[in-house]
Amino acid sequence: MGAKLVIDGAVTHIGQKEFFLVLSPVGLAYRHCELAWINGEFVGVQFINRGRASKRTRRGETLVN
Repeated sequence: MGAKLVIDGAVTHIGQKEFFLVLSPVGLAYRHCELAWINGEFVGVQFINRGRASKRTRRGETLVN
């Protein structure tokens, strides 16, 4: 799973392949991401889930029937 991000201004290079995308001003919501592609002001990222189960899975809910 991933996302397409729109960056203010064109992106030519990002220094790191992995980074944290902070989704709140206080840093409580974030995603660990890996850069997939860059196209002008658009950046594609893949979310990294380092082997941990999601909260839904840990609660015993079935994601796919």
